Amino acid sequence: MKKGLLLIFTLLSSLVINAQTATNFNCNDCNNVNHDLFSELDAGQVIIMCWVMPCGACISPSVNSGAAAQSYTSSHPGRVKFYLIDDSGNTNCSTLTSWASTNNINYDACFSDNTIRMTDYGTNGMPKIVVLGGPNHVVVFNQNNTFDYHDLQNAVDDALLATGISNQPVPFSSVNLFPNPVNAGSTVLSYSLEQNSDVTIEIYNTLGAKVNSIILKNELTGKHEIALDLSAYSNGVYFISLAAGEVLQTIRLVVAE
Repeated sequence: MKKGLLLIFTLLSSLVINAQTATNFNCNDCNNVNHDLFSELDAGQVIIMCWVMPCGACISPSVNSGAAAQSYTSSHPGRVKFYLIDDSGNTNCSTLTSWASTNNINYDACFSDNTIRMTDYGTNGMPKIVVLGGPNHVVVFNQNNTFDYHDLQNAVDDALLATGISNQPVPFSSVNLFPNPVNAGSTVLSYSLEQNSDVTIEIYNTLGAKVNSIILKNELTGKHEIALDLSAYSNGVYFISLAAGEVLQTIRLVVAE
């Protein structure tokens, strides 16, 4: 019995020791939006990164990877992101985004920057796909050239679980919108904090695209209200994500005439 327990402990220890971790980057995407990988992972996001040449063999895996990310739009709004990355960072952004558009590849961000290296995750692939998540920035999926769609989804599920966000005590004692649905161009978001914290408010549409972001520094314990101007928003459903530290809470918003 002791030998069996020792073997299990040894195997588990080996998995922890050998777990691959992500390499941070801080750069702008092709829309000139800045990204810091570790900050996004620390905020509870799961990132699917896909390096392409681009090439014909890259099309199907890229399409399916983007679809996998989008499949979490309703269940985990704003949490799963698909990043399309040029393999060497030397392809013009317009060429890369045009290739993606032509082949119906949906992405959350597109990069052509040689600071994002696939070699940080082992050997090259065309494409190379990795899934990153959790506060320890763990690599939960790493495949070259091709992949199984269900294996990728299982990896994303594991990464979402690794964030631990859904299991942590929520620092918001209440989160409300009034009015909701909104038909007058604005609404008031109110929330109460159980402890002092920075608060990040992000709004996503049903496709998972972020349409607004507000960062509030050093918010004090107690009730807070913020007016949200929605006059430029199209009718439809949106999700408002509030993050305090590593804890995330989401509320549904409806904009209607």
